Amino acid sequence: MSRITGALGKGIATLTLDDAYQKQRREALNRRPADLKEGLARGGKGLVMVHMLFVILIMCLVGR
Repeated sequence: MSRITGALGKGIATLTLDDAYQKQRREALNRRPADLKEGLARGGKGLVMVHMLFVILIMCLVGR
């Protein structure tokens, strides 16, 4: 799943055509979490993003 959300995020970042934003995003993705709290927060954010992706996909397939 992280490959899918990563690809979508990279695609959206590319569509912004903002080099500074793209650089900042790359640096943030390559930076290790400072502590356990930050690592859990990042993991939770990833789970929410995957869940939202599935909801949107299902809604598109159902036709709502």
